[in-house]
Amino acid sequence: MKPGEQLYAFFLTAQGRIVSDVWITCYEDHLLLDVEPGMRETVWKHIDHYIIADDVLLEDVTSSTFGLIAAGKRIYGSLADKQRTIAALRLTEASPDDARAFRIEKFHPQFGEDFTTANLAQESGLNDALHVGKGCYLGQEIVERVRSRGHVNKMLVGLALGVGTLAPAGTKVHLNGEEIGEVTSWWNLAAIAMLRVQGTKPGTIVQVGGVNAEVTAVS
Repeated sequence: MKPGEQLYAFFLTAQGRIVSDVWITCYEDHLLLDVEPGMRETVWKHIDHYIIADDVLLEDVTSSTFGLIAAGKRIYGSLADKQRTIAALRLTEASPDDARAFRIEKFHPQFGEDFTTANLAQESGLNDALHVGKGCYLGQEIVERVRSRGHVNKMLVGLALGVGTLAPAGTKVHLNGEEIGEVTSWWNLAAIAMLRVQGTKPGTIVQVGGVNAEVTAVS
């Protein structure tokens, strides 16, 4: 990475399952890691465990750093500069409901809700978080094995729901009368679901809560 670049990535176990996801921002002399709330201690311990002879310093800057997402770019800085930055960029802070609606409608699966530590990396469908050309990282053997076989058995998809459909997390999804998965997150007329691969092709009509829904996106 070069200073100013950002990328999305996974920390994996040796079995290819997801420890956490992370947004990495490269600066001149350090990398800033942005993880989901509640995961910082897990990620800290995971990284610290593998620092053996390298000259690496870890520092938790959560309490002194703000993070914003604007036009797809993640912006970070000193917490004291947060409101000044929002004003300078003429941003309007989204409410938690606004942020959730945008995430689900635009199909941005969230670690801890749509996929967890129980999932193989490719089950999230977020293949941009993996580097298939790089060797010798934790879980790489499993990642390559799945890639060479061509698919996993289940994957996250987006769903367009019918008007009035109630689809809280855990609602079962059926295809031709057969249960193929369940909803992981829901908002209004959109949902994200983990389905078996036979139901993941965009345009597929499935049933959610007995009502037809269309598979709209595969991550």
